[in-house]
Amino acid sequence: MEKKTKISKTSKKSSETKETVKTPSVNHPTEERITRSKSTVLFAVLIFLLGVVIGAFSAKNPFGLLVGKKTQESSKCQTIAKVKINPGKIAVNPEDKPLALSALAYDEQDFPIFSGVSYEWGMSSTTGVGTIRPNNDLATFIPQRIGKGDLFVKATNSCTSEPVIGSIAVVIGDDEEALESTTSAPVE
Repeated sequence: MEKKTKISKTSKKSSETKETVKTPSVNHPTEERITRSKSTVLFAVLIFLLGVVIGAFSAKNPFGLLVGKKTQESSKCQTIAKVKINPGKIAVNPEDKPLALSALAYDEQDFPIFSGVSYEWGMSSTTGVGTIRPNNDLATFIPQRIGKGDLFVKATNSCTSEPVIGSIAVVIGDDEEALESTTSAPVE
């Protein structure tokens, strides 16, 4: 858009002349900002729509690899293959404080099974080395007498026909030989 400006000139001969000069219109700073913000919004909308289209037509979640190790779908039934107990061994004295334990079932592909599993804790020893207070996948071991034994957990779910058992060695007391004979990893 062009603007017309009137300029008057006076010459030494005292004659007045009126001249019309055409000058280009200058955009207002706010008009430039509005134009830039419109293009930014348009660009953002296009990027969003591109993401929606890619997500709709991809067979897998495009963001699944960013999460790390994949987990099984919760709707799929997972057969229990093994049960791990943490810690992997117990070596304490009778006067020590109670020890917190946890169990976790795993399927054939070594994926953890976080839900739908029932756990049953037990203890096997000749001298009654301690007692167990179970709470599904958690338990508390309370040491009582010097000796050795095994602590076990049975895991079951609706996909597993028979219970799967995991166990760890238990040594109560100062017996160095007994402490060295325990395994450092959970028995599967």
